[in-house]
Amino acid sequence: MSKDYSKGRGEYTEFIELKYIQIPHEIYEYLVVDMQHEDIEKRKDALWAYFIHYFTNSGYANLKMLNQPAYNVCKAIDKMSFIAQNRARWTCFEEFYEGNTDIDYYVAAENQAKKKKEKKKQSNKEQYEKRKLEAQMPKYLSGEEEMKRILKEKGIDA
Repeated sequence: MSKDYSKGRGEYTEFIELKYIQIPHEIYEYLVVDMQHEDIEKRKDALWAYFIHYFTNSGYANLKMLNQPAYNVCKAIDKMSFIAQNRARWTCFEEFYEGNTDIDYYVAAENQAKKKKEKKKQSNKEQYEKRKLEAQMPKYLSGEEEMKRILKEKGIDA
């Protein structure tokens, strides 16, 4: 059983597209090992509906009208991984969408790529400044304290 990281917020009920999913091994065991004597179409339909529901939190109620046995299987495997799904949705909401439900997946991915690029640019700039200072330092100043002092004066974290 996984730890609940929802921070007391309960179940995430809104539509959300996740970046990635991790399907627990219990789902594989249940569908492939425990239900090996059941109809393969029922298991396929259940897995497909579960997969879409996990990624988007859109539910699988339409499966009930199409294939009742598959709906029952889907409901069972959904219950098995409820905590993992809920944790993934809350984490994605906070880290990927940054608490903004008005944007779609592609805008959130673009924003994340921009932030990553900006962070890399800033890191490269800091490393360049650090190397530049090290090259300018006289050879007789080899103490780390002196180096850290100069870097702090320039506003660069050592």
